[in-house]
Amino acid sequence: MRIKISHIGAKGDGIADGPLYVPFSVDGDDLEVKVNGKQGRIKHIHKASPHRVAPLCKHFGRCGGCALQHVSEDHYKNWKQQKVITELGHRGFDDISLLPLEVSPLASRRRARLTAIGGRAVGFAERGSHNIIDITECPVMAPEIVRFIDPLRVFLKGQLGARQKMAIQINLADNGLDIILDSAGEPDLDLRMDIAAFAEAQDVARICWRDMKLKKPSPEILCERRKPHVSFAGHKVFLPPGSFLQATKTGEDALTDFVAKAVEGADKIVDI
Repeated sequence: MRIKISHIGAKGDGIADGPLYVPFSVDGDDLEVKVNGKQGRIKHIHKASPHRVAPLCKHFGRCGGCALQHVSEDHYKNWKQQKVITELGHRGFDDISLLPLEVSPLASRRRARLTAIGGRAVGFAERGSHNIIDITECPVMAPEIVRFIDPLRVFLKGQLGARQKMAIQINLADNGLDIILDSAGEPDLDLRMDIAAFAEAQDVARICWRDMKLKKPSPEILCERRKPHVSFAGHKVFLPPGSFLQATKTGEDALTDFVAKAVEGADKIVDI
């Protein structure tokens, strides 16, 4: 079926008349698609949109971590701003103006949640699937996290059963990686020792374990070689296990700068 993409929807899919939702398309694309209900899959691009660019990552299109790498930066910014305007309009806010969009640079994401299966694959789930895409590169994540994936894969291969799954939450603190391993059951003594040795070999700041069989799982510190910390306005703040970090330092700085300017000169501030 031949279609023309009219616009990008709120979730990042290109939309044609119908509506028909086509992942990894952009307004202006002239496409041949395979249709399944309201979903379309690109079979051939007859004519590419002027807003289409080559994706940076070889995993794009299968890995579910990114949805719009094929869209030019300027067009992405316009789409993002229009999305905010549309959502506010639905709630009765009209005639609004937006500040310029703050865009984080590539290779700056300092937070990730990966999934491992049997040590043979470590990465993100494929779009619309439980299949895990084994990633070997990522232009979005910080290099410290990307470099950690290969040794992590090797380590988990010796620890996990062939079909056993584990989630790995990674935060990049100012002084190293802060990691939580989510799995079912409590680690035995041998695994605890192996994890400590692995942390030492890879210079990981801290590794915790979270037993997902528990009714209220909470991280248990297995190895803390140094207490992870980040800096706020020059002040060192130590992170408890499972702490939330803004995805990028650029995003964090933009938020703190905005708030600081908004409350400048105020005698009293209420933190809700």
